[in-house]
Amino acid sequence: AQASVPADWWKSFNSPVLDSLVAEALTGNPNLKIAEERLRQAERALSVARDNLLPDLSVNAGSSRTRSGGSGQSDVIRSSTTVNAQLRYDVDLWGGSAASLRATRASLAGTRYDLDTSRLTLSASVAAQYFQLLSIRARVAIARENLAIAERLLRIVDARYRNGVV
Repeated sequence: AQASVPADWWKSFNSPVLDSLVAEALTGNPNLKIAEERLRQAERALSVARDNLLPDLSVNAGSSRTRSGGSGQSDVIRSSTTVNAQLRYDVDLWGGSAASLRATRASLAGTRYDLDTSRLTLSASVAAQYFQLLSIRARVAIARENLAIAERLLRIVDARYRNGVV
């Protein structure tokens, strides 16, 4: 069985700040936009490869009307309409078109994985930086508490020194 990471895995942390940071990164990242465009191109290439296996039908129609006469002759009007239909099918005798279709499908799957990887990498990077920021904030808070404790201790020692206890 293949384990997959949910597309919005960071939401399990229940942090609105993290949600907004990741959303902003995913919408504004140019590398992600490039990967999305590559996916659209791969989808179009698959459509073209699929169409190459189908017969081509072309229909042309035309209509003309000519009028001749004059110089005392009676007017003659001639109308003609033509319709041409052409059906063309290339037999894939050696399987080249089918192989091309399979290769294009594989390329599309790879491009889709590339896009998913880009999204996952970007969201993981944003989350890691956010957690690092939270860690630094916690360390600063601990350092401030330690400073406050040290200052209280200094006042106690100073008071004892001034009173001759130490």
